[in-house]
Amino acid sequence: MKLCLDFETSIYNKGSPFDPRNFAVSYSYLWENRVTLHSRYTDLDFNEILNNAVSNCSLFINHNCKFDLHWLRNRGFRLPAGCRVWDTQLAEFILSGQTNSFVSLNDLADLYGLPTKLDAVADYWEKGISTEDIPPDVLEEYNNYDVVLTYQVYEKQLTDPRMTPELKKLILLDGLDLLVLQEMEYNGLKYDCEASLAEADKLKKELVGIEEELKKYAGDINFDSGDQLSCFIYGGSFEVKTATPEERVYKSGPNKGQTYTMNRWETRTITLPGYFKPLPRTELKKSKPGAMFYSTGDDVLKQLKSRTKVQKRILELIARRAYIVKLVGTYLEALPKLIEEMHWGEYLHPQYNQCQARTGRLSSSRPNAQNFPEEVGKYMVSEYAD
Repeated sequence: MKLCLDFETSIYNKGSPFDPRNFAVSYSYLWENRVTLHSRYTDLDFNEILNNAVSNCSLFINHNCKFDLHWLRNRGFRLPAGCRVWDTQLAEFILSGQTNSFVSLNDLADLYGLPTKLDAVADYWEKGISTEDIPPDVLEEYNNYDVVLTYQVYEKQLTDPRMTPELKKLILLDGLDLLVLQEMEYNGLKYDCEASLAEADKLKKELVGIEEELKKYAGDINFDSGDQLSCFIYGGSFEVKTATPEERVYKSGPNKGQTYTMNRWETRTITLPGYFKPLPRTELKKSKPGAMFYSTGDDVLKQLKSRTKVQKRILELIARRAYIVKLVGTYLEALPKLIEEMHWGEYLHPQYNQCQARTGRLSSSRPNAQNFPEEVGKYMVSEYAD
């Protein structure tokens, strides 16, 4: 039996199923060719109502399936063993030759000449009105049509001229992958925020020492500036602006005779001799019109040859600094902050995307779990530890 279902939820963090502040306001489902809606206004026992439809489902049809599957899990449901999944968003990505990424349901409606969804609910959301405060009749009409439109798009996709038996099999096969990814997202990764932040503090102290040592060779430059770092490594000139506070006196107006402070800005040109010759094929990076600076990318710096102890030490310090800045800023401090902002408790819930990369490969976002360095793995907590 085919089941098409859609949840409407409260709107914290875009209705994130992992934010405990959120709850299901209503859901509508198409089952046995009949659309049924249940909302918190009329039905509070969602589980009893859904049990028959979900337990007998052989094909689950949805747009952006993982969102509603997460909410089913929040209600205590999993699709039965052997149930297949048809995600209309994923299907369009495959039918388009992996060019139409994250297509909306309304865009698919336009593609197939179907009426688009109502704008009334979106208008409420744009005004900051939460889903539970939208007039019930407006929300119910929107929720019901979501299901109807999704099923109509599914039927259109089956007869789409682009559809072939092979692509149909591929869509259903990717649906099996989707179920695995949904499980991974839902379970999340337990993360030790306290230990992560403690390590970040330790590394930031090391960073202070590294920059103090670098300043012995470079002077007081901004190591976060690619232009200034380039001049330090290869030689060259750059401009810096400095502010000098000046005390002035109001010459007119109600404050006449009173003093105030204003900064006087001066521009200085700093020239550094450099320690290395650029590689013949090193790319020039243009930071602004008329200014050209050599690349300071890690891949380039690794190719530079150190002929003296000073050169070797400079490269070691620059590499270590870049590693610490990346590790702390992107992971050790950023991940605990993300968990706090998203109200995820002790877990990270990376999103795994099947409809993004042009090549069809899997990608990950918020955070990108596929790019976690080995160091970050130390703060992942095994759920099976003794």
